[in-house]
Amino acid sequence: MRSILIKSTNWIGDAVLQSPAIRALRRGFPEAHIALVARPWVAELFTTHPDVDEVIVEPAERSERRALGRELRRRRAWDLGLALPNSFTAASLLWRAGARRRRGYARDARRWLLTEPVRLDPSLLHVHEVDYYLHLLEGLVEPLPDLRLPHVPPDPDSVERVRGMMAERRMALGMRENAPLLAIGAAAAYGTAKRWLPERFAECARTIRERHGMIPVLIGSEAERETTAEIAELIAPPPVIDLAGEIGIADLNALLGQVALFLTNDSGPMHLAAAQGTPTVAVFGSTNWRTTAPLSPRAKIVREPTDCAPCLRRHCPIDHRCMTAVSTRRVMMAVDQLLA
Repeated sequence: MRSILIKSTNWIGDAVLQSPAIRALRRGFPEAHIALVARPWVAELFTTHPDVDEVIVEPAERSERRALGRELRRRRAWDLGLALPNSFTAASLLWRAGARRRRGYARDARRWLLTEPVRLDPSLLHVHEVDYYLHLLEGLVEPLPDLRLPHVPPDPDSVERVRGMMAERRMALGMRENAPLLAIGAAAAYGTAKRWLPERFAECARTIRERHGMIPVLIGSEAERETTAEIAELIAPPPVIDLAGEIGIADLNALLGQVALFLTNDSGPMHLAAAQGTPTVAVFGSTNWRTTAPLSPRAKIVREPTDCAPCLRRHCPIDHRCMTAVSTRRVMMAVDQLLA
């Protein structure tokens, strides 16, 4: 097989969890040209990925996506197209690109677009997402248990840029150059149901700062600045660094590889940190820990069983009990176990 076209998933966390499948393809077809079609924020993560030869940014407009399919058909004869998302549009892109073999799950009324539709056994809805994507490759490549862990290494330029930026921030705070960093991901793009309480994040941050000398670093998007500002105020007095809205996804990936600990909700950055082996403590509530837990020996999840979880809702319609039940004591126990 000489050329493989992969339609990437669209969310950061899913993109991290698809990486073992991409690596399996690379191992199975080491000489093939592997191209990944991805949304801009995902493309940033795979631009320098060792298992991808080419990253193609997918446009947002439907008409432009159709044009991209035609352009891909003109550019190269694709031996295999792999649709990792379950959407009709993912399969349609591979069809427009003229991929000779088109493989994906037979979902979203798209079976006729696929030459190799994979039956969705109901049991696959309960396995980890990594295994969900790897199952698509059965019969195509040999199973690779040693490559099951996600792998999204940071861009080398981002590593250097972030290292310099954080050295400047430490200096501005009067901290020693090698003072360890505690990253805090208190937001969650999917919705408020996934968010642990801001005051509990702040309490843990203060405790970790006192016990381990770590500088709290708050991360988030521009839209999440209100949340991070609230937590920064609760953590006060300084030192605390608020980076919400200041760095892109590639630099965030680099930052999460340089921190001593990441305390977070279930989120895309959680998977980025876990993929780099960063000690990670994640609070789970409304989402399914069985299918989306961070895959890393240095990651722990904290959750309390409730009668309504996992509900997978964006916003809790009742009392947010799955999150209010998680105490700072439980989270600090997980932190202490990792740091020990």
